[in-house]
Amino acid sequence: MSGTMDEFQDKIDAFWDRIFHPLGHAKTQLFSDRGGWFLYFMAVLCVLSVGYLSFSIFTYTGSHFADSGVGSRSLLTLENTDLTIISESLNPKTRYAQLLISAQSDDTSGVKKIGNIVAVLPERTQLKSDLVQVTDQYYVLKVYHVPMDYRQLVIDIGVWNENGNASIGDVNLSNLLTASGSNSSNNGAATQGNFEQGTWKVSGVHMSDNRALVSQSYEAYVIMYARLEQQDARTLIKKIGKIIDGDQADVQKTQQQITSLRANEKYQTPDEIQSTENTITNLQSNVENDQSSISDQVKLQRDLQDKIKKLELQIQDANQKLLEKGIKVPNK
Repeated sequence: MSGTMDEFQDKIDAFWDRIFHPLGHAKTQLFSDRGGWFLYFMAVLCVLSVGYLSFSIFTYTGSHFADSGVGSRSLLTLENTDLTIISESLNPKTRYAQLLISAQSDDTSGVKKIGNIVAVLPERTQLKSDLVQVTDQYYVLKVYHVPMDYRQLVIDIGVWNENGNASIGDVNLSNLLTASGSNSSNNGAATQGNFEQGTWKVSGVHMSDNRALVSQSYEAYVIMYARLEQQDARTLIKKIGKIIDGDQADVQKTQQQITSLRANEKYQTPDEIQSTENTITNLQSNVENDQSSISDQVKLQRDLQDKIKKLELQIQDANQKLLEKGIKVPNK
């Protein structure tokens, strides 16, 4: 019995010796019953696999949680109003979070109102929040006391039409936080008469940190959004300028074609001249269309430039109100 145990122990020692000292067994053959290299490779692979899984577990951050994103990814259309998240940030020290929201609508059938509830998943514990309407098209969602270890926020948002016989008193916003129906999915939406609701989900790993982030006064948000609109207008002006340059190049090229065709008419027969004139007529029509497009684009540029000036006046007025309140004017 003792001899059997000794033989078994010798086999175990030989196995580990082959793994940790593969180069010491020059006669071993790869993938053979005594292939030290193969055993060594499998052992290393196992160690790396276990290490990777352990690292994934201990560094888990909840990145698999759904996130509505920002911009077009976050689009919710409720009561003919397109709602998108412009930006989302959190002060990791004060646990104050802030989302900038755009609410664009061409529907003039009634006055739209927006309400919201914010909670933490999976507990669905409601958080204190405040939705501030800055303009008809821009809102700021303030969220207070975000938990340190949160992994996902759910923002249930509702839009209703005041002229559609629905009011805040008729809408039970506590029903927003439900786990049923389409409202439980990312960017889901549900309808309730003249009231429509949808859901945004914000993952903890996607919320950007901003240690300077604080809740500000209404005028400060007016300034912030006005500057964003100015920036968008300037970007659009540049794009329009490129369109105008392209149209002007097309006009110049077409006019050169017309000049060339007219110069060749003296060498053509009457039938050929008629065909050339038809071609010239079509080209002249293209020139007129391009020139009309240029005129429209120039007008749009001027309107945007005028908008930038009006926004600057709005910024100045908001700055003045802040100074009157003794509040420091926010930096650009």
